[in-house]
Amino acid sequence: MKFTKYGVRYWFDTFSHLKPFDVLSCDEVVELYLKNHSLLGEDKVNVGGWNEKPINSTIDKIEKGGFWSGYPPAYYNIDPTGKKVTQAKADVISMDINGVGETWDNFMYLELPAQFIKAYQTKVHSNPDISLFKRFIKNHGTLPVDQMLKKSDKMDINHPEVLEFDNFFRTVKDPAWRTDLELGQYTTIRDEGLIYPICYPNKKFIYKRGTHRAWFCSLTDSDIPIFIQVPKSDWKLEELDEYNWNVQFEDNFKDVVSMNVDRESECLTFYVGDRQVGQF
Repeated sequence: MKFTKYGVRYWFDTFSHLKPFDVLSCDEVVELYLKNHSLLGEDKVNVGGWNEKPINSTIDKIEKGGFWSGYPPAYYNIDPTGKKVTQAKADVISMDINGVGETWDNFMYLELPAQFIKAYQTKVHSNPDISLFKRFIKNHGTLPVDQMLKKSDKMDINHPEVLEFDNFFRTVKDPAWRTDLELGQYTTIRDEGLIYPICYPNKKFIYKRGTHRAWFCSLTDSDIPIFIQVPKSDWKLEELDEYNWNVQFEDNFKDVVSMNVDRESECLTFYVGDRQVGQF
């Protein structure tokens, strides 16, 4: 099947000029992210760390095991309820771009189909079952924020099971149906649009990060913008065809998920297990 192209709903227009399969240098991509970071900073307060740029573990001093390798990132609170923190962090801030200029130099802009993510994603980082949250959004996802919060409180009562997970600082215990899922993040994407595409400093693997943004975008019928590194035959030890290669998704789906990138035909082909499920 051919997945429907919905397009991307952005908060700012910084990335709106990009088209799938556009290739940009690392510096160009960093500049775009930092522009949105600056735009947010015009009326938002930094509630994060001090670092506001990428790191390069090849040359920068790294704190092994430290929070963000010793470079705590700046980020802004965009929570629409005013009751908690919904982080908005530019992907490239504190991202390790090691190997740039040696094993890679460019990113490619792509868009993942909302239809595919909505149909097949079953978990996020710290929640192995997002089905109840998905049903909640289907039933109440168009309500104003205050009404959604009231419905959420009732859902907590009807589904009291608790799930816990450890983050860097503490153990989190939340109702299992919404563990590691923020209504604040969903509603900002629904009402304002996405701030940052998901950036992957990798050529062969994606979806270890950005699972929340991607899934919430899909629930609002917005395709998911991403950047991945581009293979290049000139690089030492390059093993991928720079015009046609396969990308593996992290385990957040019903089955093993992969994607073929065909630059010549500008087509993405998606597989669940060995079964081709669609093109985009």
